[in-house]
Amino acid sequence: LRTANSPTTFWLRASYGEGFKAPSLYQLHSTYGNLALKPESAKSWEVGLAQKLLDGRMQIGVTGFRRTTRNLINLVSCFGNSAPLCTGFYYDNVGVTLAKGIEAEVKLRPVDALAFDFTYSHVQAQDRATGQDLLRRPRTRAYAGMDYTWPCGLNTGASVSLQGESADVDDFGARVQNDGYALADLRLSYPLGAHAELYGRIENLFDTHYETVYSYGQPGRTATAGIRLKL
Repeated sequence: LRTANSPTTFWLRASYGEGFKAPSLYQLHSTYGNLALKPESAKSWEVGLAQKLLDGRMQIGVTGFRRTTRNLINLVSCFGNSAPLCTGFYYDNVGVTLAKGIEAEVKLRPVDALAFDFTYSHVQAQDRATGQDLLRRPRTRAYAGMDYTWPCGLNTGASVSLQGESADVDDFGARVQNDGYALADLRLSYPLGAHAELYGRIENLFDTHYETVYSYGQPGRTATAGIRLKL
């Protein structure tokens, strides 16, 4: 909505959806497979508000959502469960799960060459029967990014991603916590005419040691460079 006497513009949106997901061949027939899996079904809704300020150079938004899933397909531990021929973990259905939360974002472009992007989300995903958090679903995530285009055409950027701790299980089925972590990345690109671009990026700049799955390490510092062709 926009009025003649106000330089601000805002949008209000709402949606409702239903989803269906059949188990994959891997979830049915792999070493961790379960032929008794039922398909997932979900119902969700969300409501969001966004507003532009400062003659369109700034945008803020917030969205709230809620999703109920029945027969969620999840990897679970054999310990404490009855599963034939189980070898540590297997796929099984979680009766009813509930995910609800809020997401917020701020985008700012003080000048044409410089852009900032900030996002934050808080999501609570739980098994309705036990009240426990679902595995490997961190409650909090945040992102901050900055991009700048130099007069020579060089594009540079940097970002920081933060993720809160999440619940998991060890090899014996006991619940544990994956620690939260922060990752910093750098990127650049330079056009080589109309149909090519030189690019480079460094991921996990500070070589942070972190795990998204208990006892499974993630890549350390990684550098990549190359040329992209545009047809």
